Formats: sequence, structure tokens, C-alpha cells
Amino acid sequence: TSITIPGSVTTIGGSTFRGCSGLTGITIPGSVTSIGDWAFSDCSGLIDFTIPGSVTSIGDSAFYGCTGLTGITIPGSVTSIGKYAFCFCSALTSAIFAGNAPTMGIGVFGNAASGFKVGFHSGAAGFTAPTWTDSYGDIYPSVNLGPSPSATWLVANGYSSTTNLLNTPNDDGVSLLMAYALNLDPTKNQAANMPKASVTDKNLSYTFYAGNTDVSYQVQASAELKTWSAARVTVSAPDGNGKCTATVPLTSGLRFLRLVVSH
Repeated sequence: TSITIPGSVTTIGGSTFRGCSGLTGITIPGSVTSIGDWAFSDCSGLIDFTIPGSVTSIGDSAFYGCTGLTGITIPGSVTSIGKYAFCFCSALTSAIFAGNAPTMGIGVFGNAASGFKVGFHSGAAGFTAPTWTDSYGDIYPSVNLGPSPSATWLVANGYSSTTNLLNTPNDDGVSLLMAYALNLDPTKNQAANMPKASVTDKNLSYTFYAGNTDVSYQVQASAELKTWSAARVTVSAPDGNGKCTATVPLTSGLRFLRLVVSH
């Protein structure tokens, strides 16, 4: 009835869980960047899952016929959604976009629940209200939800909602974006509070907060601080506190880890 996809997985392939009607919950790790065609189609019992901020593409009919879904949040990292991706999700009443409008195929939200609406945040590119015409030409009722989570966070910490997230106001090398991504206090010097790697069980491990759906998180490894890759990095799903742990095997020679975030 539920499954946790291991953190070594980067792609959920086509039709992987197609027709698994007993599946009610799934945990997708922060290593996954794409969800393939028909991957979860006709998983009629699926009601509990989060698309992580690492996913950039959702394939054709990926969640077609998931009749148990009532709402979905599309992270800001997603740049493309294939045709009929959420079609015939007959209980779906809302789709909240955390970032800018992605490229859309035909009928992405076709045959959703009565009263279905698309939600977006102020300043997000590509959206309009009270109706929104997506990049394919389909029209959906829509609502502006107001400031984005990052804009709300800026204001709550004494900054303007339009402050550049790449600023480093404390001269500590920690940008506002990194502070937001890691759930740090941007009003204080955070150089000493950044996550640090440690050695455990012949792995180099790195634990970090990854709970913001409008942020894309990726951990990369290197042996010489020049060439970086996420290929051998395993990232766990977020725990109850929104934290993930990335690991890379320790072999001979040096190993380094770095966290890359985008918004």
C-alpha cells in the first residue's frame, strides 16, 4: 500500500507503478529529476505523496486516472508537464504551482473535479486570473494566491518582498536564497551553521533541510573540486523535519560534496 523509493533513483520510468490500485502513499526522494509517461497512471488509491523540488519534468499521462487525488503541488523546479498528466483525476480540486508556469501538453488537468482551479503566486511568470490559458491553449479557472512562500519569508525577516535572493546581507557567504532553502535565520551570520559533511560507514554523508517546494535541491560530488556530478550521490526522502541525507561511497582519494539550490 505504500513504498519509499530509494535515494539512488534519479528517474521513475514509464509505467513503473501503472495500475497499482492498492498504492495509497509513495515517498519520492530528492534525487528524482523526472517522472516518466504513465508512471503512476490508474493508481486509484494514491492519496498521499509529494513531488520533490528536484523534479524538472512530469511525463505524458503520469498520473492519469488517479481518482483519489484531491490536490497537488507542482514544485517550482518543474519546467514541463506532458499531455494528460493529471487527466481523469476526478477528485482533483486544485493544482498549486510553486513557481513559474511550465510548458504544458494537451489536457493536463482534463476531467478534474467540478470547481477545479489552478493556484499560483504573485510574480510567477506565465499565469493570469481568473482564468489561465496554458502553453498548449487549454483554459482553466485560476486564482492568485498572493505572495510566494519566499516573498512571505523575506517580509517576515525584515526584507522587501522583491529583495534579490542572491544578496548576502551578512557578508557570511550565505545568500538569502541559501538561507531560505536551508531554513536558516537570514538576519544572523550563518557561516558556522551551514550543514557539514561527515564520514559514516565508509560513506561521506551530508544532511540538510530540503522542505521548500519552490526550491530545487541537488547534492553533487567531486574528487578534485573541478568536475562535479550527482551520478553516484544517493539522497534520502525528507524526514518528518524536512531533512534529507545525501551519501556518496568513499573510495581511494579525496571526496567532496556540495549543495546546489535554485529557485
